[in-house]
Amino acid sequence: MKRIKIKYLSYLALMLFSTIESRASVKVACVGDSITQGFGLGKLTYPMKLGQMLGDEYEVKNFGLGGRTLLKKGDYPYTNDYTYNTTLNWEPDIIIIKLGTNDSKPHNWSTYGKHFVSDYESLIKRYQSLPSNPRILLATPCPIFSAAFGPDCPEVVAKKIAPAVRGLAQSFGLELIEFHERMLGLQELFPDSVHPDIYGTTTMAAIAYEKIIRVESELTRPTITIKRLQRNRQTEIEWPAIYGGYVLEEGAVPRRSKNKEIIWKVCKWAGRLEGDVFRIPFTAKRGKSSFFRLMSP
Repeated sequence: MKRIKIKYLSYLALMLFSTIESRASVKVACVGDSITQGFGLGKLTYPMKLGQMLGDEYEVKNFGLGGRTLLKKGDYPYTNDYTYNTTLNWEPDIIIIKLGTNDSKPHNWSTYGKHFVSDYESLIKRYQSLPSNPRILLATPCPIFSAAFGPDCPEVVAKKIAPAVRGLAQSFGLELIEFHERMLGLQELFPDSVHPDIYGTTTMAAIAYEKIIRVESELTRPTITIKRLQRNRQTEIEWPAIYGGYVLEEGAVPRRSKNKEIIWKVCKWAGRLEGDVFRIPFTAKRGKSSFFRLMSP
């Protein structure tokens, strides 16, 4: 009788293990510099929020490293760091490459910029050689809004680096995440003109999510649902997951506003996937009216 029980328990354990294996998460590696790493943002990075949006079927890891360049002869090449080898050893299923911002610095671009395309090609081919046969998405760098890195950096990113990334995506037949063009009009989300704040990373996560899921945002703005809960003035805001390329904005009318114009601001949290909807909890403040809408960056 004991032998039968042992065999039965072993069989159950094997079945459970097989089930867990069959439900293994899709591994997503976010490769990049300090913008990916989340300069000064703690955990509120775009990879963290992307993982929140993708849900439990995905495992998103942040492999961003501050100051790193795509250029092999730049001041701090990404491929010279152990983090790069970690991405290789992890054998991800999806890889997002977002490098190029630090390459725009004068001491990098003026001397080694001519090697940007060939160095990028080398990186792509190395990732393509992984046993996991990963799906690779190239991301254009976010725009730079001032000469913080050097007088020519905004133009180098806009007219040299971003077009080169688009060209590489086309020549390799890879998908493109267009951070540069889609965030050009959102300078307020880049307080130091280079790094996005916690609201900017929400926007980046939505743009990346849209590409990974392969759903393009429609021109018609989707409807949101506001559910008032019974406890502590808690409210839940939800919208369909197929509109993941949108970000939630909260609006408020300043107390001293003469024309009662609503001021809109991106929410710091991305939507959390629950079934076929995104949800964001919200605590209403007594005596204050709040408005909500979805915005497609």
